Amino acid sequence: MIGKDTLTCLKTEEVKLINKVLASEKFYHSMYSTNVEKITNLNTQVSLAEDIANQYMLSLQAKESQYEYLDLLYQTKCAEYDELEDSYWMLYRKRNAWKTLTLAGIPIAFTGGILLTIKLIN
Repeated sequence: MIGKDTLTCLKTEEVKLINKVLASEKFYHSMYSTNVEKITNLNTQVSLAEDIANQYMLSLQAKESQYEYLDLLYQTKCAEYDELEDSYWMLYRKRNAWKTLTLAGIPIAFTGGILLTIKLIN
C-alpha cells in the first residue's frame, strides 16, 4: 500500500488519519463478513423450516387421503349394513307370514281332511 519513502514525508496527523481509515476499513469488512455469515445462517434456517413445513404438508395430505379412504369405506359398510338390515326385515316378515299361514292352514287342512274322509265314506 504505502511505501516507506512515502511515510517519511507524511505528517503525524496524516499517519494517524491513514491508520484510522485502515482500521475502520478493516472493522467494516469484518462487520460485513459477520453480517454475510448471519444472512447465510438465516437462509439455511429458512430452508430447513421450509423442508419441515413441506414434510408436514406431505404428512397432512397423506392423513387427508387416509381419512377420505376410511370415510369411503365407512359409507360402503353403512350401505351394506342397511342392505342387510332391509333383507333381514324382509325375511322376518316372510317367516311371520309363513308361520301365520301354517298355523291357519293346519286346522283348515285337518278339517278338510275330515270332511273329505266323511264324504268318501258316505
